[in-house]
Amino acid sequence: MEIGWLCYGFIHQDFIAADGAANIRIPIINKLLNNNNIYFLGPKRKQEHNQIQFIDNYHSFCKFYDIQNSVKETMINYKFDNLPKLDVLFVETNAMGLISSFFASIINYYYQKNTKILIWDEDNLYSNFKSKLKIFNIDINDILILTPYSTIKNKKQKIIYYPYNFDNELPIKKGENIVYVGNDYRRRNNLKRLYDIEEADIYGKWKNDEFNSTVKCNFKHQIKPLEVHKTLNKYLFSIQIVRSDYAKIGLMTQRMNEVLESGTLLLADKRIKDINKFIDEKYLVENMADVRNKLDFFKNIDEHEYIRLVIEQRKKIKEYFKYDDILNVILDEQIR
Repeated sequence: MEIGWLCYGFIHQDFIAADGAANIRIPIINKLLNNNNIYFLGPKRKQEHNQIQFIDNYHSFCKFYDIQNSVKETMINYKFDNLPKLDVLFVETNAMGLISSFFASIINYYYQKNTKILIWDEDNLYSNFKSKLKIFNIDINDILILTPYSTIKNKKQKIIYYPYNFDNELPIKKGENIVYVGNDYRRRNNLKRLYDIEEADIYGKWKNDEFNSTVKCNFKHQIKPLEVHKTLNKYLFSIQIVRSDYAKIGLMTQRMNEVLESGTLLLADKRIKDINKFIDEKYLVENMADVRNKLDFFKNIDEHEYIRLVIEQRKKIKEYFKYDDILNVILDEQIR
């Protein structure tokens, strides 16, 4: 099987940020590497000083195509026949401007060759690519969307949810206090609403400014993607929060799965649309009074009951996110 990965730079395992996208990519790529050829297509990003190191250290037999110089050419002059023949093309849509248009032309090239195409999350598809894909008369509904959405407005759109990573499941243990792993990505209001407590530790990239003095939580250091699970595993629970505009449309993050993979109890912001599809009502919170009540309650349950609750949560989440072989799901269109 020939698999392409079109993206604007590759975040490797040592990248100093708990990047959700990186944590999604790594296990999926590992599974795809089994008896398949992987082709990375894309320019190098400035902050990733040694992309070849990512390929050498983590996926030594992948093939790397740097299309950065080609972007400077016009789309008319670009020799698409130099691209590898592919059965499946994964697309990350965080490219903007000229690169975004160029990526759309590459998608069209493979679309015309009946290559199976999968794009990460509907949010990026519609903000960056939908209008550009229409130029090529590409039917959006022919493209699979790998999404964290709880609901999709377009019922014709074929989707699959982010896969639950069984390989990263840690033993369940009852830790202490509250943890959030994530960066300062327009989540300040929700962090203040649900993490404004001394028992909460925050890991990620957050500016050290006046906002820090308005909340009681403890801002810790950044952690690398492969450190996420062992960090979460030390705590009693984590609360799923997202940007307010994402909450209105039910867009969640991969951290929801990672908390349960880490053997830690998962709570969530009640304001996230349809979140109760994945998490029972008893784990939803809306304000600090709710959070304090949950903290007191879960601190006082015994280890056996805590383990039972996490197992219960894992079982529910796996109803939507379990894929024994994500590649077969994509190829066979076993869409949830």
